[in-house]
Amino acid sequence: MNNPDKIIKVKLEIPIENSNNLLKSNNNNIDNNDDNNDNNLIQDSNINQMKNLKSLNFILQNLKISNELPNKNFIRKPKLLFRPPSCTVLNLKNLKFNLPLDDQIEIEDLYFLHFALTYCKKAVIITGAGISVNSGIPDFRSSNGLFQGFSSKSNGSGKNLFDYNLFRNPDSIGKFEKMIEKLFKLSQISKPSPFHKMIDNLSNQGRLLRLYTQNIDCLDIDLPNLKTEIPLTFNKNSIPKTIQLHGNVKLLNCSKCNYITELNQNYFDNRKFGESRLIRTCPSCEEMNSVRQIAGKRIQNNGILRPRIVLYNEFHPDGEIIGSITEKDLKSKPDCLIISGTTLKIPGVKRLVKEMAKVVHSNKGYVIWINIDEPSQNIIDYVDYFDLIVVGDCQMIPGLVKLFDHVYSEKLSTKSTPKQKTQDKKLKISKIKNSIVNIDSKIQKVKKKQVKPKISIKKESIPI
Repeated sequence: MNNPDKIIKVKLEIPIENSNNLLKSNNNNIDNNDDNNDNNLIQDSNINQMKNLKSLNFILQNLKISNELPNKNFIRKPKLLFRPPSCTVLNLKNLKFNLPLDDQIEIEDLYFLHFALTYCKKAVIITGAGISVNSGIPDFRSSNGLFQGFSSKSNGSGKNLFDYNLFRNPDSIGKFEKMIEKLFKLSQISKPSPFHKMIDNLSNQGRLLRLYTQNIDCLDIDLPNLKTEIPLTFNKNSIPKTIQLHGNVKLLNCSKCNYITELNQNYFDNRKFGESRLIRTCPSCEEMNSVRQIAGKRIQNNGILRPRIVLYNEFHPDGEIIGSITEKDLKSKPDCLIISGTTLKIPGVKRLVKEMAKVVHSNKGYVIWINIDEPSQNIIDYVDYFDLIVVGDCQMIPGLVKLFDHVYSEKLSTKSTPKQKTQDKKLKISKIKNSIVNIDSKIQKVKKKQVKPKISIKKESIPI
């Protein structure tokens, strides 16, 4: 850590003794309610991080500030005072909010995170299942995720239930339907998390270019400023804010006629004997065949009604349109890229992140990874443009940014940090070197332009 005498020390406005007492009583309440609330809210989380999140919200309430992103109403963004070295790690896992943040993390890194989320104008956010864990929906790849929960000897990993080839096996279809029923019920009762609301807040401020979500739980599109369009169409003048990369668990569609209908509990409860819960004949195709039969035309095969989600080894119905939207966004000069709640195992999403990060970096923007774990070295090498890697619960980000804005931002704007001073010195040295090179080049040009005077020798006659 930096020298305590040199770095800015700012304590919270709550007296430290009162803060400790409040946090202790708050933590006791959390311990008493763990059995009742925590299991319903978070199925796969670290209890310590959950307490930190609640402690942060508790402090914000006492400071009487919300956890919404700061709204500066700026016309021209201020100068960025500090950019961390590439792939700098900001670890939030063990923060204690009864101590100054300066003693626990590099405050300049938090400044960069705050600046990116406060002053970006065209943010692109790419999310995965990790941002919905706080809402009570399990992720896929963790030890308590869906893949592990639905694994068995017959079908192997639960990942196989998301493969298009599952429709060839009646047993796999039954397990697939159980999994969809579980996800559907959870999506019906779950509420958007603080991170979902932060993205919605960013969109409400007019600073979100696009949200690309891999999630099928629809918690994002339930918010007022993150609506999508189904089926997706491409119109340069009215592209929805949210692009669902992997579909929607609340809808069913026909594989033949593209008929779309909402999924409801009746599909699971009311079914004929021997009939599948979800995978059934399309009613629109049946109606069309009835009309054809009356008209004396040949009856065609009926389509199959199934959940409108994209599986492995399956053609993406909106793939071309998503490609067109992505191409437009790349040309729109995005200045911030946030990747959160995903390990980037899907090749198409990983490629999207790489292309978007390259463009954001070329626009001198900010590329930030936010997840419970650091990205693998393979991902770091592939993407190549991470500015900041935030390790910890993404739900802390909105409150932490607002806390920084309330306590630290004015201090940092009036006083240079040690890292900033070092960066300024390097900048001055580079400017001096550049000026020396320019002077040398000018001297060389002047020398080349100078013409040497011709010396004429008069020949005199020599007497013989």
